[in-house]
Order: sequence, then C-alpha cells, then structure tokens
Amino acid sequence: GGLSREKGALLALQILEKLLERRGNVYLVIAGTWQMPKSSIVRRALGAQNWYDDVAALAYRYQKNIRFTGVLPSTHAILQASDCLLFPAQKGHFARPVLEAGAVGIPVLASRLPPLDELLQEGLTGFLCSPADADEWIARIEQVFSQDLRAFFPARAWVLERFSVPAYARKAVFLYKDLGIHSI
Repeated sequence: GGLSREKGALLALQILEKLLERRGNVYLVIAGTWQMPKSSIVRRALGAQNWYDDVAALAYRYQKNIRFTGVLPSTHAILQASDCLLFPAQKGHFARPVLEAGAVGIPVLASRLPPLDELLQEGLTGFLCSPADADEWIARIEQVFSQDLRAFFPARAWVLERFSVPAYARKAVFLYKDLGIHSI
C-alpha cells in the first residue's frame, strides 16, 4: 500500500530486515509506489520526519529486496505469485487486500486490530499479529513458510461466503426486512 504510518510501512521494512537476516533470499513486493517527501521543518518539529528518515534508510539499505508494482488494474496475479500478504497496519481500517488475498487462497498476516480481526479467520485464512512486535510477525511468517501453502485454500470459500456481492446482497435484504422495509 501507500507510504504511511497507518499502513505500517516501517514495520514492513523491519520485518523484511529480520527475514533477510534469517533466510537471505526474501522479497517485499509493494503494490503501488512510495514517494519519499522532502525533509520538512514542520515534520521535524512534530517528530514525523524521523519516521520518514527511518523508512528511507531501510528502503535504501534493502532496495535490492523491494519491488514496487506501480499502479495495478488488478492485484490478482501479483497475489497469486506471492507466498503471503503482509498487512502491518498501525491503525485499524477496512483492508480490501486482506480479502483479495484470502479469495486467491494465500495466507494473510494482518495486525490484530478491528476490523482486520473480522476480515480473516485465525489459522484458516491467516494470522493476526501485534502491530508493534516485528518478532511475532517473523514467527508467524516462519510458520506460514513451514506449512504447505495449499492448506490456506479453504480461505477462498470462507471469504466468498462472507464478503462476495451475493453475500452482501443477502445481508442487505436481511437488514431491510429486519427494519420492516419489505420493498426497495
């Protein structure tokens, strides 16, 4: 995703750093691009510039192991080619990539925050991790790498059962009926 604290860019790079120490040949594929802003006196005064400096330093150090996809019309192919999806959000928000990854059957590692905790099923579609503990993420990633990734294919059925267009249509009809509205 984008370069932001909220989406966990720094944590993703810290995870990459630790994985490279353990495994060596690991790549972080980032959908989209990152534009590093120029240094700012205002960001320095507010303490935000340090975060950008830390991200820039790690991104530069591990640039050989980072791939930016640019803007994609669809994430389907890139997800299918991936071993797992990292979603190290620092603030909870609806994350379509979590559902997209589950729909193609790859495991998701997401922050243990609402509503992310409702978008995956622990152990079936992936794992929830602390948004502040890179070591927990590494342990879960190692667990995913040690398993047969086909074990996560039931995730597709789980995601489609809950989040597909027909599933939302059923929920909307139920809601309208529950509210006493019988025709739309």
